[in-house]
Amino acid sequence: MTYSIVVSTITITAPAKINLHLEITGLRNDGFHTLNSLFQLVSLTDLIKISLRKENGFYSLKGNFDFPREYNLITKAVNLFRGITGIHDGVEVECIKKIPAGAGLGGGSSDAASVLKGLNLLFNTGLSMEEMAEAGSSLGSDIPFFFGSGTAVVTGRGEEVKGIETVWDLPVVIVDTGIHVSTKEAYRKFDELVTDSPAGIGDVEQEYRKEPSAWLFYNDFLKVLDPENPVYSSCINRFRSLGAVYSSISGSGSSIFGIFSEDKGAAAAVEALKNEFKEIHKGKMLANPAEAVYNSGNY
Repeated sequence: MTYSIVVSTITITAPAKINLHLEITGLRNDGFHTLNSLFQLVSLTDLIKISLRKENGFYSLKGNFDFPREYNLITKAVNLFRGITGIHDGVEVECIKKIPAGAGLGGGSSDAASVLKGLNLLFNTGLSMEEMAEAGSSLGSDIPFFFGSGTAVVTGRGEEVKGIETVWDLPVVIVDTGIHVSTKEAYRKFDELVTDSPAGIGDVEQEYRKEPSAWLFYNDFLKVLDPENPVYSSCINRFRSLGAVYSSISGSGSSIFGIFSEDKGAAAAVEALKNEFKEIHKGKMLANPAEAVYNSGNY
């Protein structure tokens, strides 16, 4: 693939997502579950810095990670980009983590998407968002979301992403309970314990356009997580008592979020909850993925 280098370093943000709605609709023959979900980008972000290195084939990853680098989605994204483009110029990737790991916020997937975007910009390879999203889906079902709009209806096993207009620009407070549950384990418990099949939301986009205080959204994982860890429902109720117009868990946990009608209410919630949780973040809903920020440099 033809490419050109204009700068030697690029810094790009990787925003988190929350699940405003997560409905498990079935189990496929290949073992994957099907979903009807609503993803929303929020302003809690990791920071990805990609720098060129002169040694061909060189790769280094800097950051505070809890597992081996070769299993990191950032590493997999670099290898994927090299496989697609044939470009093996040396790169160093640094990730400054702010999104809690294993919290249902899509941090790893967003990092991978941002690395693909960053490498595409760094080498000026001209890959489209659609091409990168399709390639990224081989690494994780929710990676394609991070190449589109800030709000999306997500179906299939998570790879079918329909971007919709972001109607609500509201403050969000996110707390991390620190109770890590793997997505695989959460699905296993759901299959074992949940036998009822409620009607579901149906038209998620139509529901989203209602006032948030009237949303009928829910997260199916709460049915299996809360009996073992009532902190989930108690925190959701706590958010509501503090004025949140909507509150739920994101993904399969461990994070819980509250959406507020005004920044003043969100700030008051942070003050009220700051001593109850190890991590608490205040941000807002995003209409679009954060744009790349170029850092100058000569190669």
